[in-house]
Amino acid sequence: AGQLRSVVVFSTPSMIDLMEHAAREALHPFLDDGEESVGSVVQVEHLAATPIGAVVRAEATVTAVDGKQIDFEIAAFDEAGLI
Repeated sequence: AGQLRSVVVFSTPSMIDLMEHAAREALHPFLDDGEESVGSVVQVEHLAATPIGAVVRAEATVTAVDGKQIDFEIAAFDEAGLI
């Protein structure tokens, strides 16, 4: 079994969660009440560490729509740049 340890940087799963949120927000104006979107494929590179407490943001752009399947390009940034 793995050991639990404290994390002192913004984790990759946290970055993916932030990116998923950015994608949902991009779709929000086009969804009816009670509708939600769910990610099914994630291809991600976490390029740089971000210290805890730093401001992090993600920007989502729709790149393709095929029926109910929507593709996004999403980038995450901290104060130093692309992460």
